[in-house]
Amino acid sequence: MRKLLCASIALVLLAVAGKSFALTFSMGAGISPTYSSSELTATASGSATDRVSTSVSLASKLFFDVTYAELDIGYMIDHGSTPGAAGTVTTPSFNGEATYFTIAGFAKYPIDLGGVLIFPLLGAQLNLNLTLTDANGNDLKAGFTPAQQADLNELWLMGGVGADVILGRFFLRPEVLVGFKPLSSADSSSLSALQSLGLSSVSLTYLSVSVQLLVGARL
Repeated sequence: MRKLLCASIALVLLAVAGKSFALTFSMGAGISPTYSSSELTATASGSATDRVSTSVSLASKLFFDVTYAELDIGYMIDHGSTPGAAGTVTTPSFNGEATYFTIAGFAKYPIDLGGVLIFPLLGAQLNLNLTLTDANGNDLKAGFTPAQQADLNELWLMGGVGADVILGRFFLRPEVLVGFKPLSSADSSSLSALQSLGLSSVSLTYLSVSVQLLVGARL
C-alpha cells in the first residue's frame, strides 16, 4: 500500500511538473541494430598482438519520453565472434549468441527546426544477460558461478544525436549513438592475469555504434 501511495504521488507530481514547465509526454517502439567490438592488445619481448572480437545485435524496444529525457527498455539478441589468436595472446576461436534485457536512459535537449526536432543525447544503457549459448546451442552459463553470471551484464556509456520528424500527433525518431563500455571487475582481473604472465602494454577497449529506428505518439 505504501509503495502504491508513493507511486501515485510521483505520478501526480510528474503531471503537475509537466503542466508547469510545458513538458511533452510521448511513447513508442522500434528496433535498434548495433555493431560493437572489443580490442585486446598486449606486448611481450617487443612483439605486439591484437585480438579483436566483434558482435552484431538487434534489439526491439519500447521508449518513453518527456521532452528532456528518454527511457528505453528492450530485448536484445547479440551474435558475437572472436577469432583465434596466436603469439603473445593465445585464445581459441569462439562464435556464440547472447540475449539481454536492456534499459537505457538519456538526457536530451530538443531544438525546433520547424516540423523537425533535433536533439543531442547523453546517457547510459544497462544490458542484463538472460542467456549465453555457443554455435551449437549449448548453454554456456550452466557451469557459471553467480559472480561469473553477473559479469555477463554490461554497462555502456552512450552519446549521439536524434531527430523527431513530426507527422501530426505521431513522429518518426531516428537516432545514432556511439557507446563506450568501461572495464568491469572481470576485465580488470583478466588484464592483471596477462600482466602476471610477463605481458606489457596490456589494454582492452570496448566500442559500439547503434542506430535506433523508432515510431512514437504524443500523449
